[in-house]
Amino acid sequence: MTGFDVRNPPMTTGLRDQKIASLRGIEQWLFEILSSGRAPGDSMFEDVEVSWEDASIKVAVDDFRLNYEDWLRRRRFAGDPLNASRFGVRVHQIFPAITRIYPKVGDKRQWYYVIPRLAECRAEFEKLIGSTINWAGDFPQDDDLLG
Repeated sequence: MTGFDVRNPPMTTGLRDQKIASLRGIEQWLFEILSSGRAPGDSMFEDVEVSWEDASIKVAVDDFRLNYEDWLRRRRFAGDPLNASRFGVRVHQIFPAITRIYPKVGDKRQWYYVIPRLAECRAEFEKLIGSTINWAGDFPQDDDLLG
């Protein structure tokens, strides 16, 4: 048992799967979005000419948060939604490359998130989990150490 630190277990497929299974709230919502490869509520995107796989996308901040709140409401015992401020902070903690813009839309201005390409968002989420994720959902069942 020399060289083994109980506070720093090796990353195995089992530990990765356990981390994914224990996701709650905003992290679980984002994981489901990233797993599907579709940004929430395709109808919330304006002038989307390319897919999320090919380029960053623009989403109204309020619409993005409302999608999260709707998702959370449909789950039993999932907890209260984060308020607008905490939601924004947590989104930026998970995806540091997300930016906010305030363009004029018609006669008014509105805040938007500019969300990086899907692959970049998935890579940031993998950093949160501490492991690579098979986004196709076919997780291996062995306990080999992950690289």
